[in-house]
Amino acid sequence: MVIIIIVSCILLLFLLPIPLKITIYKNKAYFHIKVFNLVLLSPEKGILNDLLKKPNEKKSSNKNINTKVNKHNLFSKKNKKLSLISLYRSITNNKFRPWFKLKGELDFAFNDAAYTAIGYGLLCNLNPILFAVFNQIFSVKKFKLQINPHFNEDKILNFTISSIIYFNLAHAIRILYLIYNSFENIEEVSPV
Repeated sequence: MVIIIIVSCILLLFLLPIPLKITIYKNKAYFHIKVFNLVLLSPEKGILNDLLKKPNEKKSSNKNINTKVNKHNLFSKKNKKLSLISLYRSITNNKFRPWFKLKGELDFAFNDAAYTAIGYGLLCNLNPILFAVFNQIFSVKKFKLQINPHFNEDKILNFTISSIIYFNLAHAIRILYLIYNSFENIEEVSPV
């Protein structure tokens, strides 16, 4: 019975999507990045702030440690290089993509109302371009980017982006497989 429960849990991990929620918020004096409800970066607190503020406490006094690298490692990248073109082609041709939802809001203003109007026109044309870029990598389920110009204010730039990426373990394995297959061998050229 225990084996059936373990096997069913593993199958659920492979089949059920896991939502990864990312929130980015920025205004004049505040910037923070959250993954789920975990604050990664903010002025007051955050995991990355704690890691950056900690001094290097674990300095090794013994510098004569021999580290041997196995030359016959299966994942050795000595004569291989990541080909971005083949990675792009394999990801865009992949029909098994993670789902993606994006909800964003951008408030902006320049000192002059004419510049704000020109910026609003340019930023509104950015919406379909971003949708096309995200649609090549992910399967986009919802894409809403709201742009709000403020014509009668000084310079401001506030944005909030909340996105959810749904992936399961099979998606992650497939993407890692595509990345691994996009490495190409480097041919050594003999000097003339």
